[in-house]
Amino acid sequence: MQCGKPNCACATDRASQHGPYYQLSWKEKGKTVSRRLPAEHATLYRQSIANRQRLQSIIQQMHGVSQKAHRHLLPAEKQKKQR
Repeated sequence: MQCGKPNCACATDRASQHGPYYQLSWKEKGKTVSRRLPAEHATLYRQSIANRQRLQSIIQQMHGVSQKAHRHLLPAEKQKKQR
């Protein structure tokens, strides 16, 4: 990443660029918001993001199972009511 100082070596030499920098971005009211993180926080956020992704995956799987169950249970309920 370049620091923005015109006389710094990073402005002309890619090998001299600064970093690594850690950044967290998210959407807020339709706009992207970004914050730079200290390296020690980046590890915690990385773990938290991985946990959230795992949770979302489990929820999607549960939704799929629920949809399949619904397709099987609904006809059974209709048959009971017709009797």
